[in-house]
Amino acid sequence: MTKEVIISIIGLQFDGIDENPVPIEIISAANYYYKKDTHYIIYDEISEDFSGTTSNRIKLKKDLIEISKKGLTTVTMRFEKGKKNHTYYQTPFGSILVAILTNKINVEESDTEININIAYELEVDASPLSECNIQIKIVPKEEAHIA
Repeated sequence: MTKEVIISIIGLQFDGIDENPVPIEIISAANYYYKKDTHYIIYDEISEDFSGTTSNRIKLKKDLIEISKKGLTTVTMRFEKGKKNHTYYQTPFGSILVAILTNKINVEESDTEININIAYELEVDASPLSECNIQIKIVPKEEAHIA
């Protein structure tokens, strides 16, 4: 995998009210590196509603995926199959205690691509909020096909 990559993140959230949730997709240029059995993907996210950016880091190990955001929103989300991890999600409007119970992690990697699929349950203040799914695809910049 090259240092310059394109990351695509598609998120789905099922809250029990809307039977057909609309996927949210982020596509961004990112930097990739591999060190001590860990993949790192680093990219910036620009907000449409506020001025400023949020720096993001995805850390991928064998049984752990960690997504850290710093900026307009600040959070470190840990995904480990079968485990519930608690964290504070800091927003411009205040801080929220969230819990993430990871049901499934699937990682497929090759020399030119990494695909990640995470299914998890999200709780806010100890109350179930939604079932979520994130799909992450990382490809070398020169091989990305952006429409």
